[in-house]
This record gives sequence, structure tokens and C-alpha cells, in this order.
Amino acid sequence: EAVTHLAVLDVPLPGWTGWETTTARLWHFSFHMNRDLPERLIHGREYDYVSTFMAERFYDHSTFDPADIAIYAKAMALPGRTRGGMEWYRSLAADHAAALEYKKQPLEIPVLGLGG
Repeated sequence: EAVTHLAVLDVPLPGWTGWETTTARLWHFSFHMNRDLPERLIHGREYDYVSTFMAERFYDHSTFDPADIAIYAKAMALPGRTRGGMEWYRSLAADHAAALEYKKQPLEIPVLGLGG
């Protein structure tokens, strides 16, 4: 009742009808959902992981220079950071189930959808 407006960013969101087919194309979703495996494979290789991930995902490879990537990698290397990031992906199945329930009662407030 306290929410009067909502903005949504265009990313694959649990609860929409194409969720299952979209996650199959996004390899990192499935990889990150594995318990402990990503943490073990990424540990000590954070810079390599972040730089490869960004190179694959961003159209303009000049968006992030090596110093920017180093900042992300250093943050990811801190204790608990990689696991914390992976846990977001691990919660997606439960989020999807909850979102399907939420869809049964449409929102009665203005919603801004962002995409591009």
C-alpha cells in the first residue's frame, strides 16, 4: 500500500512466460546457480573472469578499461563477495515461483518499464 509508483529495468525476470527459454541462452545464469562450483573456479582468477565476462557481454569493449575491470575484480575477490553474487542467481528459481503467484493479482499503481 505504501508503493505509489514502480520502475522496472528490462532484464530477464523470473515470472514472465519466456523465463525458462531465456535462461538457457544465458550460460552464466546456469553456471552461477551451481553450488560452490563458480566460487572454486573463479577464486584467484577474478580479473580473468570479469574481463572475459565483460568482453562477451558488452558491445562496446572500450566501455571498461583494464583499470575499471581491476576494480571489479578486486571487489569480487574480497571474502564472501563472489558467493554473495552467485546467491542472487541461486534465488531465481524461488523468485520465479513467487512471481508467477504475484502475476495473479495485477498491480494497481503506475509502472514504468525500461528497455533498450
